[in-house]
Amino acid sequence: MRAHSAYIRIFAPVADLLRRGAGRFVRTPARKPAPQTITLPAHKPASDQWSRVAGILFEAQSSAGRAVENHRSASAQIDAATYALQRLREEMLPAFQMTVARPAPIAPTPLRREPFRRSEPLAA
Repeated sequence: MRAHSAYIRIFAPVADLLRRGAGRFVRTPARKPAPQTITLPAHKPASDQWSRVAGILFEAQSSAGRAVENHRSASAQIDAATYALQRLREEMLPAFQMTVARPAPIAPTPLRREPFRRSEPLAA
């Protein structure tokens, strides 16, 4: 008798929920999915298509040209900063040699190992 009452306490609420829910699922018929309609873009003449492609390519080419110019400008600025730093080191060298304490050694720069040579004059 005890096992029967335990069964009723545990499974009766579950059975009740199943009875209530089963009515919901049985009453609604299964719906067929709506057929997907695919809309194709309007056909454009070949000349319009090629003009769009050419516009994209010309824009990419001009962007690449701007990037090259920006890289050249950045390279010139880095060269100018390197030159100024080298000149500052040369000018400050006597002051470091006159100190009592030994100056810290200057680590070689990993980017340039040859002496600096300027291919074009700096702007004044």
